[in-house]
Amino acid sequence: MRLFICALLVSYPLAGISEELPFLKGRSVPQCTEALQIARAVFKSTSGYLYEPPPVQEYGKSKIVLRPEGLDLSGGDALIVDPETFEKKQKADSTRSVYWQIHASHGRRLVVNESPVGWRGDLYRLYSIPGDVSFGEFLQETQGGEAQGKYDALEENWRPALVLASQPSGLLWALSVNQPFSVFGDWQVYIPSANGLNSACSISFLPQHQSPLLEPVRELVDLLSDTLGPGLSEGTLQPTARLRLDAANTWLNVQLRPWALSEPYNSRAEVDAGLLGWSKQGRSYQRLYQKIQRQLPLAEGALAHYYQSEMKMTKAKASATAAKAIDSAFRSNFTFSHEEG
Repeated sequence: MRLFICALLVSYPLAGISEELPFLKGRSVPQCTEALQIARAVFKSTSGYLYEPPPVQEYGKSKIVLRPEGLDLSGGDALIVDPETFEKKQKADSTRSVYWQIHASHGRRLVVNESPVGWRGDLYRLYSIPGDVSFGEFLQETQGGEAQGKYDALEENWRPALVLASQPSGLLWALSVNQPFSVFGDWQVYIPSANGLNSACSISFLPQHQSPLLEPVRELVDLLSDTLGPGLSEGTLQPTARLRLDAANTWLNVQLRPWALSEPYNSRAEVDAGLLGWSKQGRSYQRLYQKIQRQLPLAEGALAHYYQSEMKMTKAKASATAAKAIDSAFRSNFTFSHEEG
């Protein structure tokens, strides 16, 4: 049986969350307060990833006019736009498109360019260009995905920035939801001006005053990290790195969003059986296996106390939630092949 083991190599913050998460850092202009509404809706949703499209399309006085179709964008052609705001233009030498703001505002135009990157999906770049630049000129200046410093643009991202229109003015602004590999990373709000894209504020999903991970949980994470192989020479699929990223996201959900945990690939019975088989490879494996088994109930108990004291759950609910959360996070560190037959 082939085994890929992934565990966290870092300790994540687990501060008291009496403050409401997420929170705004920077100016409280209308676009920022509306972006915060979007962030809180996503945070409170059952989505396991904070970069998944928001559950609704209108917030305050703004509506989303460009967004991804769903969580998985690997198939390409994955953006949904308001046809009165953006025109989808095909590039002659590519299967991908350019999303072109139909009517320039204050002499500027927002443009989203998508570039295919094989099986991994597309990269997206948001531009702010002068309103008198033609589509042909834009394509000529951005060959190879770069504007050679002529146009103001955001860094290429595996997730497209959301573009919103303020009502009733119709003025556009953008919300970058960060890269998928930046676990619980800050979101950024950009407001176009005559000079390009101006960063107005950011939104954080982690407690402002960070403290170390609960000691028993951190010890479990450290033990799991000891089971991690080097993950070298694994080719473009990078299974160990991908498992590590998913596990890191899962542990933060355990701490801050336990309602958003998804079902891991393997059942608990498969993980228990697979890990037991792995432990029989030698004495060091067996000792580590035994430590993990002893630490699991200690981590679960500490987490239950945390849910009760910080999330104000009843004792019964805190215990049940902690049991489910630890089980999910524990299983997310492993991928065993399913037994056939």
